[in-house]
Amino acid sequence: MQKLSELAGRDLRWVKAERQRGGGHELRDGDETVATLRFRSSWGSFATAESADGCWTFKRVGFLQTRAREPLVRFRKISGLLSLSSSVEITPAGTSYASAPWLVMLGWYLTIQMHNDAATVAASV
Repeated sequence: MQKLSELAGRDLRWVKAERQRGGGHELRDGDETVATLRFRSSWGSFATAESADGCWTFKRVGFLQTRAREPLVRFRKISGLLSLSSSVEITPAGTSYASAPWLVMLGWYLTIQMHNDAATVAASV
């Protein structure tokens, strides 16, 4: 796997992992998997993210509000009901931060959690 900082300007895409049951996702550069995000269970919020840059775990414990002075990572064309996917752009500013790989993983984790929350609310109405 390549480090995410080496992939600036590439057409990266988060997709549901075909080989993973439940909550597995892969960040792909074409056909190559460059990062993964796996949930411990389909209904929980605990997830493990891995890339050549390292391994991180995420666990939602409440409402998280963040701010950025300038975009480091952009998620575009977020779509799909059962198979969520998104285009990912690491901006040139993002390559200068050691935390850029972590932001790519965290951004996708939060996107999945928001999608799951919206689905839960819609199902309960």
